[in-house]
Amino acid sequence: MKQLLTDFIRLLFPHVCLLCGNRLCESEKHVCLNCLFDLPLTNLHRVPDNRMEQLFWGQARIDHATALYYFEKGNHVQQLLHQIKYKGNRELAVELGRILGEEIKDSPVAQVDCIVPIPLHPRRQKSRGYNQSQLIAEGLAAVLNLPIENQVLWRTRFNDTQTHKNAFERWRNSESLFCVSNGSALEGKRVLIVDDVVTTGSTFVAAAKALIQITNIQLNCATVALAV
Repeated sequence: MKQLLTDFIRLLFPHVCLLCGNRLCESEKHVCLNCLFDLPLTNLHRVPDNRMEQLFWGQARIDHATALYYFEKGNHVQQLLHQIKYKGNRELAVELGRILGEEIKDSPVAQVDCIVPIPLHPRRQKSRGYNQSQLIAEGLAAVLNLPIENQVLWRTRFNDTQTHKNAFERWRNSESLFCVSNGSALEGKRVLIVDDVVTTGSTFVAAAKALIQITNIQLNCATVALAV
């Protein structure tokens, strides 16, 4: 009976792909397989000293870094980011975290003890209703079977959106952006910092500079998208 009801609801309100608009099969979520396979995977977790890791050279001590997809203005990855950041699509954020986890689970970037999502300022999280990086981390944690530590890294101020800022403005906007509370929870641990998108790396650098004060901590970074 439950399956019949589900089939009837889908007949009246069919699930469609967020990218092409075609009807989704029962096994597909949010994006059809054709569009999913067309998304530009970076495979950076397989590349030592990759282009994302180079963003942090000379700025922050990060051992491994990777991104799931390449992001360009107008491409399908931008559409997905828009969905999770501005359209309230929480399930998609979790699903992207799962896909990221499946991609990196056997790589050095995933050899960590816990996950720390980049926090939002409480004002922004209240207005948005959620933190997309936390949701991505939840999907990632489910695949990697790791705990999430979200009570250590805190955003110290409400900064303007970085969307239309250049590299220098992003760096200035991210100075002293984070602080650490209860750092002992991460002492001696390998930590994976997670966010939705990286452009210049300034947010990750600011987070790493705060976390690196913790004794014997090691830092990796992962994100859904890397701007090119």
